[in-house]
Amino acid sequence: MKILNIPKRLYIKYLKANLKTKISVYYISILLISIVLISVAYIYISSAIMVKRSSSSAQQTLEAIDQNLLCMVSNVSQFSNYVFVDENVQSALKRSNRKGIDPTIQQEINKSLINTILSSDDISSVLLFDNYNNVYYMSRLKSPEVLTDDVAKASWYETVKNAKGYPVWVMNDDMAIKKSSDDLPVSLVRMVYNTEDYKPLGVLVVNIGKSFGNRIFDNVCSEFKSQFIIVDDSGKPIIQTSEIIPKAVADFISRSQGTSSYEIKKLDGQDVMLSSRKSSCSNWHIIGIMPMSELSKQFKSTGVIILVTLLINIVFLFIGGYYVTNLITKPLTKMKKLIESSDNGNLHKIPVEEVRDDEIVRLKQVYNNMTEQIATLIDKVKEEQKQIRLNELSIIRAQINPHFLYNTLDAVSALALIKDSEGAYTLTQALENFYRISLSSGKDVITVREELKCIENYVKILNIRYKDSFDVNYFVDENITNEKILKLLLQPFVENSIAHGVHNKRGRGIITIKGRKSNDLMIFSIEDNGVGMSKEKIEEIMSRNTTRQKGGFGIYSSITRISLFYGIENPVSIESAEGKGTRVTITIPVINEEDN
Repeated sequence: MKILNIPKRLYIKYLKANLKTKISVYYISILLISIVLISVAYIYISSAIMVKRSSSSAQQTLEAIDQNLLCMVSNVSQFSNYVFVDENVQSALKRSNRKGIDPTIQQEINKSLINTILSSDDISSVLLFDNYNNVYYMSRLKSPEVLTDDVAKASWYETVKNAKGYPVWVMNDDMAIKKSSDDLPVSLVRMVYNTEDYKPLGVLVVNIGKSFGNRIFDNVCSEFKSQFIIVDDSGKPIIQTSEIIPKAVADFISRSQGTSSYEIKKLDGQDVMLSSRKSSCSNWHIIGIMPMSELSKQFKSTGVIILVTLLINIVFLFIGGYYVTNLITKPLTKMKKLIESSDNGNLHKIPVEEVRDDEIVRLKQVYNNMTEQIATLIDKVKEEQKQIRLNELSIIRAQINPHFLYNTLDAVSALALIKDSEGAYTLTQALENFYRISLSSGKDVITVREELKCIENYVKILNIRYKDSFDVNYFVDENITNEKILKLLLQPFVENSIAHGVHNKRGRGIITIKGRKSNDLMIFSIEDNGVGMSKEKIEEIMSRNTTRQKGGFGIYSSITRISLFYGIENPVSIESAEGKGTRVTITIPVINEEDN
């Protein structure tokens, strides 16, 4: 149980600590939480970014390979075009009309085939079947072996025939042609047609050497220490940089057919990225097996820079937090001590730094002005009529009530604690404006506009303290805003509506202030949707049986003050019902210029 009480004891100790300690603890706690969250987010995000960038880098590598492949395949196809349209080949095939090779025809065809062999290092051998299955061929090294007496029996023949003369890349099934071990298991095959009547003259087969694959992967394998495989649409390897394909890679090949995708797997104790890309030159797929350690090398320096930047920011945040804490708490501590002394009636001025001009300095200036004006008002009130002096003294005491100022300064401190400089500034300005208008250099009368401005500042202060729990709406005719009225005529009734009406209500409170002119009278009403009151309570208020409430002066005192100033009876009426709100109506005569 003692262990369970430790957090509670620490929290109580924290509440009793001074403002500087609270800000420091709060700031450090938030900073530590932020560091942990940022670190976790950094690890997660950087890992995701690294994988994404590695995938992008892998795809770029596969794209480069694809471009090499497309270029080389196009070259081979172009060389086959030369055979297709060669006049000597066309003439020789047209003259071939029986089984058996005619030496003259063979000589003409061989010239073209030799040129095709010599035109590209990637072509290892070329075979040309005529309509009578006579085979004419040329080879760079070892000649291929023809295993069939009828090329139409080859498994790929129908596909090539349906291609109508366009080149088709086919896998060699060793049933028609047995290729050299130096050749790739894929060949370019196309029908050769008469260029005049477009009748078939034969079948052209171009075999590709393994040097074709080596040139495709030039510089790529060594740069990333990677392996690559090119497979056909059935997943059979066409070109590969490794003799053995691991099972995990084979499974990935079968899953990624027809798509561009990637997976991260562990092969031989290291993480590798398996990437696939559909080739743009055929139904082939390019598979890359690239170590993550190689792909992520270029991103590690970025991570170090981000980490160092984060650490530097943390150091500056600690320094800045210490400075900001002292900047706020030191002047507030001094102000608190001086204001506390005002409880005994000693109104001391607060020293103001001439080199500074921030909200705290302005608050000090307003407080100093307030103390000066309060002292002047107190002296003046002593000389006035006894009843007026007592009522005016109640107003002044309400204005200088230290508890109101304490609560407001606590609100400023709380906003400073959470670093809401804008909120602290707003509250300070509202407090300054409230005291400036409410004091009004000791004047008894102010304009309706000034009275409303005083109420707005008062409401703004309480709304910040009560967490914006009520709204005040104003419906005052423009033609009376410059009329003179008794100072603080409406504010006590608004204060009473807030303190005893909407503040005790569940839900959002609404206060409506209305004002209009009727002949020589001005009529104001303050209406709220608060808890309301009974008829007995209204009679008690109107008969002076209610004493002044904390935070404001009594309604009866306000009514008496209005009656004495304007020389009228019953200037105020109250309508209310429990649970339905209250409406106070104030009717006063217009003050003429000569009266003023």
